[in-house]
Amino acid sequence: MVQTESRKAAVQDGGVDILELMAILWRGRWIIISASVVMAIISVLWLSFQKDVYRVNAIISSADSFMVESLQPSMLKPLIADSGAALEPQYKNLQQHYQVRDLEGGRLFSIALESLNGGVAAKAYWELKNDRSLNLDSVSSDDYQSYLKFIDRLSWGKVDPVKGGGVQLVLMASDPASGVNELSEYIQFLSDFSVERTVSRIRGGLGAKLGALNRDYDMALEQESVREGDRLVQLREAAVIAKELGILDTPYSQVTGVELSILDNRLYLLGERALAAEIQMLERRESPESFVSVLRGMQTWKRQISQDLERYANGTELYAFSLLREPTSTPYPVKPRRILVVLGGIFLGGAIGVLLILGRQGVRVYRSRK
Repeated sequence: MVQTESRKAAVQDGGVDILELMAILWRGRWIIISASVVMAIISVLWLSFQKDVYRVNAIISSADSFMVESLQPSMLKPLIADSGAALEPQYKNLQQHYQVRDLEGGRLFSIALESLNGGVAAKAYWELKNDRSLNLDSVSSDDYQSYLKFIDRLSWGKVDPVKGGGVQLVLMASDPASGVNELSEYIQFLSDFSVERTVSRIRGGLGAKLGALNRDYDMALEQESVREGDRLVQLREAAVIAKELGILDTPYSQVTGVELSILDNRLYLLGERALAAEIQMLERRESPESFVSVLRGMQTWKRQISQDLERYANGTELYAFSLLREPTSTPYPVKPRRILVVLGGIFLGGAIGVLLILGRQGVRVYRSRK
């Protein structure tokens, strides 16, 4: 009796009678059960229209240095002066001006990541698979919506270095086998796409270097031709002087002990016969290319760069990165979580049933007070 009075007082003071509430819910238990059953059935029906989604993933990492050897541009050798001559200062280390820098293994991987982050590779892959270009400005088109569905299924992220590092590619697919094939194709495409972009950049660099080398070579050839022309004029003038002085051969007895620099300034002392031989030799030269070490070296560089361009034009089979983990699929669907959905439906149905019971009880109390 005392407990009943205290419970009534608690209710009148605005409190909640837990026992009474439990009793009300117990009397309406069939409503809660019915609502839970209905929501469970709705959940099952909804799940019947949903496709299973599997998670396919692979891990890629930076390529080792030996993997990019076939892409390395040729090393240009330094120029070597002719025997007995010194290399002019402007030609020292000249090969560095035309050398395309070595390609590091990590560079290909960086380009692959750039293609991923910018969405360039995904767009190019979609266009390749669908055999048509994609207009990103037409957001309402079917093609754009199809592209959005593809990139929504594709994701990537860095792997913790403690777990091996690299970048994990994830593709959501309705069929595990087709998902593995699709991700494998995309990884191969990403590698080819990255290599192609790298080769394109290298070819651009080589083309620019070859153009500069051709211009500098032509200039050096012209300078050497002018130098030979000047030498030929000097020899002819010296030959005229030697003939007028009657010097047929070098008068060794008269020049013994004389510094060679003095003789250089008096070419006629070489004698008419020696001068005629040198003049004849210079006149027979069609071009100074074969007789000047600098020009020969630049010719070699031109051949090397041209061969590199031809090699890149023929294509190369190369992976832009290492594949740390082959594409694999989860053995079970990751979406939808069927058990969780059904349990969630049952819980939601129970909550709805409780609200219905409490709402009904509130209406009864309200009416009883009138």
